[in-house]
Amino acid sequence: MSDQEPEESPRGAAAEAPPGEVSEEEMEGAKKIRFRTKGEWKQIHRFPVEGKSEDEIQSVIIEYATDQLRPWLPAIFVDHKTLDTDLYHWKRKEQYVKSQVVNVVSYRCPLNYACNCPSMLRVLRCGQAVAIEIKHEHDVNSHKANHLKKLKVQDRSAVWSLVRGNPTVSATAARRMTAAAGSADIPVSHHRSVQYLVRKAKDATIEQDFCGVKLDGTIQSYSELKQALWFTKMLDRFLFLIRLSLLYALHETNHVLEFKAQYRRAAYSASRYGGCRL
Repeated sequence: MSDQEPEESPRGAAAEAPPGEVSEEEMEGAKKIRFRTKGEWKQIHRFPVEGKSEDEIQSVIIEYATDQLRPWLPAIFVDHKTLDTDLYHWKRKEQYVKSQVVNVVSYRCPLNYACNCPSMLRVLRCGQAVAIEIKHEHDVNSHKANHLKKLKVQDRSAVWSLVRGNPTVSATAARRMTAAAGSADIPVSHHRSVQYLVRKAKDATIEQDFCGVKLDGTIQSYSELKQALWFTKMLDRFLFLIRLSLLYALHETNHVLEFKAQYRRAAYSASRYGGCRL
């Protein structure tokens, strides 16, 4: 037996694993690796910018971006308000200059976080042309995954469409009606989330119906509604007065023309039969 004792491993160091196996520390590090789905960019449109204004260029870009996303977008995004940096409903990811010539702006799907959708769109602009490319085009399985804690995207769309069609429905009735129709299966534990979604859908309906004013139960919102209705009423009165004045002017013009016609006929008759000529 030798006098030398085996050296202890320092604190925090991983224990040496047998050959052919992976240590626990390496496994913990491997769990943190984010695996990304690789794909190639596919060009869907390219057009020259010569002779086109900035509005025309932007309209073409929005048209193709809308065609790539609208068929796969849930119903809840119909009333969704976009940001200034969004392209239709695509969310801007990054913007950079490639090779000091090409300006590149890339966008992500709005359901990237909720459904882990890998679909991306980018716009490449140079001095002569604009190219639109897409990676991981949408398909049936793009939005099937769910990474949300409460309601799924499909459940939200079903409840939103139901409440927008019938704003008088309650949260309990909405949950039962969607379950009966088979469009959503929401458990009772998510009832508070359904209540919040129903309230948002009703607020959107009221905001759309009442002159664009959002009624949130405060005195300020009702005063804004009163002012909007007063302005609308005064505008209707003003337009009514304009129409009335135009009709009166037209009526007076017809009277004047009729009087002139009678005067000419009387003058002609007097000159022909009576003798004196006017």
